[in-house]
Amino acid sequence: MRANFEFINKLGVDKWCFHDRDIAPDGKTLEETNANLDEVVALAKELQGSKIRPSWGTAQLFVHPHYMHGGATSSELGVYAYAAAQVKKAIEARFLETIVAYKKKIGFNG
Repeated sequence: MRANFEFINKLGVDKWCFHDRDIAPDGKTLEETNANLDEVVALAKELQGSKIRPSWGTAQLFVHPHYMHGGATSSELGVYAYAAAQVKKAIEARFLETIVAYKKKIGFNG
């Protein structure tokens, strides 16, 4: 993550993108996996400072073997539920923060 932001700064880029599992590894449980993501997202927020912002961040539901038949399209209930939890965590990591910032930017008070 440190090398990523050093490179971004050298290029003068103000946006970056990520998949959750590309920046934080799977743990043995969903809770451990989410804790890994929380730790890396906190570091990313620190390193990006005030001038670099994520363009998008999303859940990677295609590389892990348990997604071989799809994540959100899987007919296996356990896989579908895990994918839904992974998407929820990815949304929590960036999306809600971005919405609040945009709301303030456009002066929306609703």
